[in-house]
Amino acid sequence: LSAVTRFGPKETADKEPVGRAWETSELRLKSFEDLQGLWYVLLKEKHMLATEKYAARGSRVRMRAPHRIKMVRRSMAKIKTVLTERVDEVAGDDPELRRKFMAVINAK
Repeated sequence: LSAVTRFGPKETADKEPVGRAWETSELRLKSFEDLQGLWYVLLKEKHMLATEKYAARGSRVRMRAPHRIKMVRRSMAKIKTVLTERVDEVAGDDPELRRKFMAVINAK
C-alpha cells in the first residue's frame, strides 16, 4: 500500500510537479490505439488516486494535490468526446450502428 499512496504534509504537496489535463484538440490527433492506451493509463491513475485519498482520510492527513482527480476525470471525459465525434462521422444516419458504437464507448 505504501507504494501506491503518496500523501504527506501540505508543504510537500505544493512543491510536487503535477501534469495537466489533455486538451480535446490533442486527443483528436491520436489514433484509436493511442486513445485506448491513454484510457487505461488514466484509469490506473484514477484508481491510484482513489486509494491515496482513502489512505489519507484514514490517516487523517491531507491528500497531496487533490486536484489531480479532477484532471484525470476531465481527460477521460475528453477521450469519450473524441470517440463520440468519430462515431458520428462513421455511423452517419444509421441509428443502429451508432447505438452499437456508443454501447462500447459507454461500457462500464
